[in-house]
Amino acid sequence: MPFQIKSKDLQILDKEVVELNKRFGMVIHSLNNFTNIYAVEEMVKNIESLKKKIIKLSCTDFDLLVQKNHFANLEVQRTYIEYFATRNKENTKEMFTKVLGKDALDIIKNNIKSINYKKIWEYYCSYQEYTYRQIPSDDESLRPQLKEILAQLKQDVLDYGEKKFNFSKEYAFDLILGQPYSPRTFFHPTTKRMEVSPNTFFIFHDNGNIKINSCAVIEALFHELLGHGRHEFNSRPMPPGLQDNGVNIMVPTSHVHAEGVSQTTKNISLDFMRSYAKKYQIEEDYIKQRELSAASETTSNFYVYYNYLKLLSLEDKKTDVEKEFLSLTNNYGLYLIYSTTQHSPLSCVKDATYPIGLAYMENILNSLKKQLGEQTFNQQHASIYEAVATGVWHYSVLPDFVKMFLAEKK
Repeated sequence: MPFQIKSKDLQILDKEVVELNKRFGMVIHSLNNFTNIYAVEEMVKNIESLKKKIIKLSCTDFDLLVQKNHFANLEVQRTYIEYFATRNKENTKEMFTKVLGKDALDIIKNNIKSINYKKIWEYYCSYQEYTYRQIPSDDESLRPQLKEILAQLKQDVLDYGEKKFNFSKEYAFDLILGQPYSPRTFFHPTTKRMEVSPNTFFIFHDNGNIKINSCAVIEALFHELLGHGRHEFNSRPMPPGLQDNGVNIMVPTSHVHAEGVSQTTKNISLDFMRSYAKKYQIEEDYIKQRELSAASETTSNFYVYYNYLKLLSLEDKKTDVEKEFLSLTNNYGLYLIYSTTQHSPLSCVKDATYPIGLAYMENILNSLKKQLGEQTFNQQHASIYEAVATGVWHYSVLPDFVKMFLAEKK
């Protein structure tokens, strides 16, 4: 089912958006190293020029969604780089709202208020019979075995993705076991390379035997492959400005969408673990650990909020970071950790894209479940998850595209 731009003028502007996004990526790199005021001013002029061209068009149907999407993204890009370069327009609150949405800060705060300390403690304690028996997962003697597990998982996860998500099991990508010094597990949508850090495996001694817990690796594959990889694959037929690649993903709102997709996909990995428990020697304890880990992941909201307050305090010296943080969290120990650790609050927006993206995606899926009924939702599971992972969209436009996609699918 092709979603193609009909307007010749919009087709041209869509390509201009891609070229602008390439340059935007370079401006972001500049902001992270040396803030080049000239580069930002040049980019803002180009953004405003492109916005004027796009808004003049008269569009309908799919073209109208593309028009709205590009215009909204361009305004986000302008807001983002101007704030982090000169802050001569939007203040911190306005920037956070424009980039992440009017409900973004409330989502972060509500996540903090609903934190489940008991479950997080249970997550920690779920490893108490294992941590003292753990052995280094980057041991050279274990690499052949870990590579073999990855090779088998690659095929099984692709098979699962085809059945559950309309994802081609022929999807070509490289699955690499990282070097011992590589701490990150990641997927790059342009190079189609997924690298798994050896530390993602949990390996321990058990009565003279060595056991390998691969559940975190499975979870990572669902996030990176069935999340980001599937998103990239589904988006290939889309117009260039909506494709999921290393160019467009630099736009903050595209990152919100991409992380929303991957996190909801990751949550389904528990079903795979249970289905393949015998093959990968997965014990119930391992699955329980992954279930509990979701509660631990919500702690990132505290870090986002602290950095948000730090940005506020740089703008307004009257902002009392300690008072504001403690009034919401009542967690002085966490304040001590954050306030005495060397870090930059500039990662605030990027870190926020994860909980914000998840909240937006869950809202869409829950709305569809309520509208369709749980039985119909489950029957249309593959189509629904294909819809939410096709194209990279501004969060304000994505719900309308999902409706259009599903209507076309009937």
